[in-house]
Amino acid sequence: MFFLVDSMTKHLMQHLYPVIWLDQAAQINDAGMSRFKNSFWYIQISIHIAAYCLIAIGALLIIVSFVLGVVRCRQVSNKKVSGESRDRQISLEKTDIIIMFISIVRVIGKS
Repeated sequence: MFFLVDSMTKHLMQHLYPVIWLDQAAQINDAGMSRFKNSFWYIQISIHIAAYCLIAIGALLIIVSFVLGVVRCRQVSNKKVSGESRDRQISLEKTDIIIMFISIVRVIGKS
């Protein structure tokens, strides 16, 4: 095994790398530790609040877009089938809503 490693590394140049080991330590009192924890605690809480606000805004936008899509599909289907029977109109509205819902789910799945 040694001969295999030796034959693989015989073309490499030898380098020396300086290695320094520093052993440093610090001690902090209780007042400094509580100040340190409090400063990061406020940042952590504000990040959680911002995350939940963004999730709520996203959910609200999804609901509003779905409602607007349903209203728009009903307006378009009413214009398309103005001379047809009511049963045909209802089936087209349901189909349009289902197609719109599937497209919204695909968009959400891609993100």
